[in-house]
Amino acid sequence: MNIKNFCMKIGTLLLAFLLIFVYVSNLIMDYDNKQKIVATVGNEVILLDEYKRLYQNYSSQISSDEEQKILKYDLLDMMIKHKLLFNLIHDLGLEIGEESVTKHIQNTKYFQNDKGEFDKKIFYTTLDRLHITEDEYISQLKKKLPLLMFNTVIFKENYPVTFGTQIDKQIYNHRYQTRVVDIIKITKDAVTDIPEPEEKDLLDLYEENKPSFQYPEYRTAQYIIVDSKYFEDLVNISDEEVEKIINKQALKDQRNILNLIFSTKEEAEHTRKAIEAGETSFEQISKLEDIRINNITKDFLPTDSREKVFSLKEGDISQIFNSSFGWHLIKVESIHQISDNDLFDLKEKIRSALINQKSFEKKNDFINQVNYKIHNGSTIEDISNEYNLQLHTIGPVSAQQMEQDRKDLTSIISFIFSRNKDQKSYFNDLGKAVVSVKVIEIIPPKSQSFEESKPLVLKLWRDKSTAGKLSEIGSQVVEQLTNKLNVEETQGIKLIKAQHIYRNSSDYPTAFIEKVFNIKRVESVTHPIQYNGEIIVGILKKMQTSEGKLDALNTGKRIMISLQEQLINYLESEYKVTIDHSVLDGI
Repeated sequence: MNIKNFCMKIGTLLLAFLLIFVYVSNLIMDYDNKQKIVATVGNEVILLDEYKRLYQNYSSQISSDEEQKILKYDLLDMMIKHKLLFNLIHDLGLEIGEESVTKHIQNTKYFQNDKGEFDKKIFYTTLDRLHITEDEYISQLKKKLPLLMFNTVIFKENYPVTFGTQIDKQIYNHRYQTRVVDIIKITKDAVTDIPEPEEKDLLDLYEENKPSFQYPEYRTAQYIIVDSKYFEDLVNISDEEVEKIINKQALKDQRNILNLIFSTKEEAEHTRKAIEAGETSFEQISKLEDIRINNITKDFLPTDSREKVFSLKEGDISQIFNSSFGWHLIKVESIHQISDNDLFDLKEKIRSALINQKSFEKKNDFINQVNYKIHNGSTIEDISNEYNLQLHTIGPVSAQQMEQDRKDLTSIISFIFSRNKDQKSYFNDLGKAVVSVKVIEIIPPKSQSFEESKPLVLKLWRDKSTAGKLSEIGSQVVEQLTNKLNVEETQGIKLIKAQHIYRNSSDYPTAFIEKVFNIKRVESVTHPIQYNGEIIVGILKKMQTSEGKLDALNTGKRIMISLQEQLINYLESEYKVTIDHSVLDGI
């Protein structure tokens, strides 16, 4: 998974999350004066529960520990950016009128009936299930809607930008350049002369790093885990419900189309006129397999273009229309009804989607109900008895033991080791399961004596010495290469020739790629880069340009991101940002 793209997606989803519902847990947090604060951003704060709820929701989609660590800090960065914008909006006095609030509520799909129309009864029933009043919900919307509108209006991402043909070409060549590099990789095997340390050296190192040498904290906790199947079993989807959706959305009526996409309206219009005049055709413009899309239904197209395209006859060409991908020109190849096999698959997909949707609603209802009861005094034991849910006990156990021995419980480690003893056991949604944790005993960490920690101190000393030696060898290699001397392969030193490096390559660390592309002349040498306990050095052998055309929409998006970053940098200088790393590290 590309963690950078994933986190960019989170930025958009986080705004949406803020605006859909005000869950009962948000209101409960307001009553908890002891709620820990992860960060203070001007006049705004990021609460621990607020952060954890989002982190646990997204971390369930990522498997590797390294990516989870990156997500941990990138998500906090996203939240800080939003809080900075909240400060700015407040100071600018930006407010949302009653009409905009009303329109937002009416356009929220959770408050609409099967016809897509706003339904007051559904609206009030939903708020009642969430245990909030209309005034409370509208109050939250008035605070959060200006942020969404500010982002949408000021930083529109699908706006094409061009700097003229020549400059666009230079930017393209620079951005999509390939660099051919010989790489020297230096591993720990190159270090063979680490002497044994003196006792005094180890004792000094122990004193310098004393907080690191501890017996871990042990905890005992009760917990309830309710998996997705529990809520899916509460849902029953009839054949009539499935058939109703198929008929309502006309999913049996399908088309095979040829779909051309252009970056500008003018280019699309010019092409359409050329096709009408017989000067060119879809087949001449692009390979058919690249532009053919089979078995599309109306819901595949933008809302305002569905009827226009589906009213075309076989062989007809559509008017041009716009989407987030660009300007479209469509030719209808064939009109047909869905096949029996595809209809069976479609029904199963719809049934699965309905089960997911309704079980999600059941899950949210459950969370809101039990958390409301816990807020009013119910215990984890009470919830276990009332809903016939198994109450488990684990411990005393350390976080490390749980990670090694209870991989089935990795999702609740952060709950067990971040909560106070006897803190209220609110239920949290982790995506695949809903969990509640109550810590009933805490055995605090205890410092290790020098003798007890000696094996760890010795390992730390050797690791530091090895890293220092590797750095020395890396500097020597750079000096040899700079002086045009050959570096021979020996134990722990390997030459990897003719590696093609791209700007978005994931095969090498970002710092190394940046150094490679900062080099101006062939045969230049990069500074040594430490990566995964190794040293890598690069020698630039060739710079290769590629032919192509700059994507105006992509350029516009990059400019908007740059403007956002400039604004955030300014806001960080205007509003003080304080992060409590002790709270963050405990997650």
